[in-house]
Amino acid sequence: MNYFPYNDLNDALENVYDALHKGAYKKGSDFTLCCFATSLNNSPQTRMVVLREFDKENRNLIIFSDKRTQKVRAVQANPTVEILFWSKRSSLQVRITGMCKIVSYHDYVCELDKGKPFVIDSNDYKSILSPGEFIKTSDVEFGHDATENFVAIKCVIQKLEWLWLDSSQNRLALYEWNDSGQCEMHYCVP
Repeated sequence: MNYFPYNDLNDALENVYDALHKGAYKKGSDFTLCCFATSLNNSPQTRMVVLREFDKENRNLIIFSDKRTQKVRAVQANPTVEILFWSKRSSLQVRITGMCKIVSYHDYVCELDKGKPFVIDSNDYKSILSPGEFIKTSDVEFGHDATENFVAIKCVIQKLEWLWLDSSQNRLALYEWNDSGQCEMHYCVP
């Protein structure tokens, strides 16, 4: 049997928070990439995204997007999302259910308030056409100021479930926060 690192629910949650923090701030971490799932017009949609920030105190995850994407339209229509993380090294899956809101570039910079400007150094938000529009070649025409199309998607964790996979026995735990921030935590049958 492999060593089971999650015998205490509070310690286990701290380990997950640590993995989320590394995912946001340590390039190449297992939790840097995650699957972001939305629903638009009763149609589920998933896509891989990069975790950009994690705020443990407020249970916030932040990803960046172009405001013209389908994922932004989906979040505006239905702000409840699921985010799935997987660590092959730890044999750990983390599934998060959260409530999202779209934050403009201006509001994001004001919230950031880190004493330095937030610079978008990528062409990702500068395309003239919206993401997903058909083009004749693979070349994209740029022309917009990136700040016009940039948004942050802020997700407040409402429910977190981790599943530890082991050949001798899988383990599962669930954490749910109420509106006042109180957390109920339970081990569950995997």
